Amino acid sequence: GLLELAQHVRSQTSLIAACQATLDWLVSETGESIFVGVISGHEALCVDARESPQSIRLFAQVGRRAPLHSGGVPKVLFAHLPHSQRRALIEHFQREPGIPGMTIDPDQLEQTLARIRQQGYAVVVDELDQGAHSIAAPIRDAQGRVVAAISIAGPSHRFTPECVQRYIQLVQQAAQEISHALGYVSLESAMPEGLPR
Repeated sequence: GLLELAQHVRSQTSLIAACQATLDWLVSETGESIFVGVISGHEALCVDARESPQSIRLFAQVGRRAPLHSGGVPKVLFAHLPHSQRRALIEHFQREPGIPGMTIDPDQLEQTLARIRQQGYAVVVDELDQGAHSIAAPIRDAQGRVVAAISIAGPSHRFTPECVQRYIQLVQQAAQEISHALGYVSLESAMPEGLPR
């Protein structure tokens, strides 16, 4: 397990380097735990994190794994897989959900993933951790592929509707900054100055 983790970490060196300043900024802005994850087989793997300075918080553990159908970072990664791969994984999770007692509704899951792709973020409540919120957004590489996701996560009692709206903006901003550091240029940022946006 440690060898596998080391191989994943080595393969994500540029991602982790690109994340550092943004993760520090995001934890200081929100006071909540911050996670960055990538796909590893049927799971999401946490490759970098910052822990909330507050006494009641989510434990930020590098190396933690979660099935792709549960949690903010996993669902964002799942949502951006190619259609055929996504459908094959949904069928797999129907047979083996990975969480005892959990039932996967394939149509509902596909609708959720489509909504995440359309809006550009995920808001997840009570999935990987009971009583917790996770707000996540995709990170893209220079070719525009979603290679990772970043989330703000913490106890639900601190995630008021006002906080959720603010955190959606912050996590999207953080994801965009990391994406730009990896060489991604969005259509909007590529438009010459002075043209209508």
